[in-house]
Amino acid sequence: MRGVALLAIVIFAPLVQGAPDGTAGTHTAPPPARPRASATSHPTPGGTQPARVDTPWVNREPEPTAAYGSFAAARDSLESLLRRVLGAGGSSWSRESTLFGYTLRVGPVLSHTPSGRPYWDVPNRDSLRRVPSLHMMRMDRTGDAPSHDDLRDALTQAGWVEDELYQADAGGGTNFALVCREALCLVQASWGSGDDRDTTYVPGESIELTCVPRLLWKPVGKPSRR
Repeated sequence: MRGVALLAIVIFAPLVQGAPDGTAGTHTAPPPARPRASATSHPTPGGTQPARVDTPWVNREPEPTAAYGSFAAARDSLESLLRRVLGAGGSSWSRESTLFGYTLRVGPVLSHTPSGRPYWDVPNRDSLRRVPSLHMMRMDRTGDAPSHDDLRDALTQAGWVEDELYQADAGGGTNFALVCREALCLVQASWGSGDDRDTTYVPGESIELTCVPRLLWKPVGKPSRR
C-alpha cells in the first residue's frame, strides 16, 4: 500500500504544483503569443510613426520624337502633311484664335482611400484657354475618302504620339489627340450608323481637326493635401 500511495503522489504532483511565489496554482494553457507586427502595416492617425504612402500611378506626359522648334513651325508642317494625305478638295482649312478646352495633369496631391490610407494622386483638370489654332473640317459622303485612321497613321509615322487624356469612343464616332513637342492635334470624327431600310443612305464620315499649342504638365514643387 505504501508503494501505491507513493506512486499516486508522483503522478498527481504536477497537477497541484504551486506557483513560483509559493501560492497554489492550476494547470492552464500558456497565454497565446502576441502576433508579430506586419512589415507592411500602417500606423493609425495620431501614432508616433509616420504613415507610409503608396507610390503614385502617374499618368505621364507623352514623349514624341517630332519637334519643330515652335508652334508655328509645327502647325505649318502638320497642315502640309495632312493636305497630302487628304488630297485636293473636300477640306476646309482656316487659321484663327479659338477657345480650346485643355485637359491637364496636375499634382501630385496627397489623397486618402476610404479607409484612411494615404497615397499620391495625379488628377486631371480641364482648362479653357484662348489660343491660336489651325482648324480643318471635312465631310465625306462617298465612303472612299481618307479616314481619321489615315490622319492618325500619318502623324504617328512623323513622330507624333497619342495623348490618352483626350481619347473617347462612342458608337457613332471617336475623339483622339496626337502631340509633338510644340503642338497638340485633336481629331473628332463621327459617322452615321445607317439604316438597313433606307435605300438612299450613303456611308460617310465627318472629320474636324484642331491644332493648338501644347501645354505641358508642370509638377508642383510641394505636394498639396486634400
